[in-house]
Amino acid sequence: MFVLAAFLLIAGIYVPEQGGAQSQCTSESPVRSCVLDIARRCLGVRYRLGGHTPRGFDCSGFVYYVFRKSGIAVPRTAAEQYKTGRKIRRGRLKPGDLVFFSRRISRPAVQHVGIYTGNDRFIHAPSFGLRVSSASMKDRYWRARYIGAVTFCAAGEETPGESQASVPVSK
Repeated sequence: MFVLAAFLLIAGIYVPEQGGAQSQCTSESPVRSCVLDIARRCLGVRYRLGGHTPRGFDCSGFVYYVFRKSGIAVPRTAAEQYKTGRKIRRGRLKPGDLVFFSRRISRPAVQHVGIYTGNDRFIHAPSFGLRVSSASMKDRYWRARYIGAVTFCAAGEETPGESQASVPVSK
């Protein structure tokens, strides 16, 4: 049985549910650390359009799953996540915040989301044929497509009054 589970895990067909992930997020655990811990556990999970479980994730499904496991309710789609979260400036990003990107440079709209991990890096579910991975916001592709960031952390953790220009969201 172990050999079969190991094969399926390597093939990306089976990813065990992180049952312990929820229990690690206690009231004493910093929420941001919990989010990052769960996100890192998902590295390598395959991309699946509409997916929001360890059997496969799309970008917003990955965020939805990680935050739900951390005890934070976020909307299911990237557009709604961007609309609902509290906008923050790029220079104020903290690990656990969400970063948003457009697939098109000519007509920017929220189409992709990842979880910021610090040092200009984020974890995301990229696209078909790829797996949850870490990427650099300094990479030319992501740098040109960056739209903005939001946080779902407690209101008192950032400087009040921060705002960011409104960006259209794709539907």
